[in-house]
Amino acid sequence: MRSRASSVHRVAGRLGVPRCGLVRGGAAGIAAVVATLSVGACAIDFDRHFASEDCFNATDDDGDGAVDCADEACGAAACVAHAPEGWLGPVILVQGGAASCPEPLSSFEVGMLCASCRCDGSVSCAAPAVQVFAGSCDPPAEVELDVGSGDCVEVNVSGGVASALGTEPVASGQCAPSGGGVGAAALCESPQGGGCEDEDRCMPADLGEVCIHRIGDWPCPDGYPIVNHFAADEDAMSCSECSCAAGSDACAASTSLFTARACTGESVVVPHDDATCMPLPDAPRSLRYSPPAGEGCEASGGLPDASSFRTVCCAG
Repeated sequence: MRSRASSVHRVAGRLGVPRCGLVRGGAAGIAAVVATLSVGACAIDFDRHFASEDCFNATDDDGDGAVDCADEACGAAACVAHAPEGWLGPVILVQGGAASCPEPLSSFEVGMLCASCRCDGSVSCAAPAVQVFAGSCDPPAEVELDVGSGDCVEVNVSGGVASALGTEPVASGQCAPSGGGVGAAALCESPQGGGCEDEDRCMPADLGEVCIHRIGDWPCPDGYPIVNHFAADEDAMSCSECSCAAGSDACAASTSLFTARACTGESVVVPHDDATCMPLPDAPRSLRYSPPAGEGCEASGGLPDASSFRTVCCAG
């Protein structure tokens, strides 16, 4: 049968406390454990040893050398960048139900949200051409060049040409609106936790969407592709209808004309806009087409019928 002193030593070992000459026997042995846990080389910080990590107070609560987001105990926390210049946040957007802010969040503003408008479908752009003129883009053109799909294309153009004009690509396809709608929402602020790099903020990102906001109707900055619109205390608020169309730059493209073979030599960039006449230093010998980089369908609408509202852009 194990002695009480052995049990005492086992308890002390689990706590990381050296034996330090613990005495054997009954109450005296237990009293010795209490004494050794509080004095000298055998001392132990009970608060640190048994503390749990508060993930949003910029403090190493459990004494493991890791603060908040850097602590593996804070798996539901995430490092979030500061809002770009001109924007407020980051905040956590909570939607649905009573739209209140759960712990440890606090309320910045409660109201109604016009959800993001989206577009289904796509836009395709027919391949344009480059027209080459003897004069200043006065028709008729001396020759019309096929631009290909982006590879270097060699062309044969006789001398005596002076300018070039890019025809505008023709857009085709269909854009159908989706999304939108109105519902209760809350913009919630988070305690400023630590453990992140570059002054980022440790936040409970599992409680809602991470967003930034500002008053008025604004395009969302990079990194926040989902745009919503929020108005405070507007119980009867409605939102404008969502619509979609080909974006203004959906088929924006250009072609580079080169004075030598293999897309070398002097070059001139010709935009495909049916308007810009570009002077040529010499007859082109090769070309390379830069196809459209636009996003195709572009959504609009989803604005509150409120006198004042915020654009809320979320990371998604």
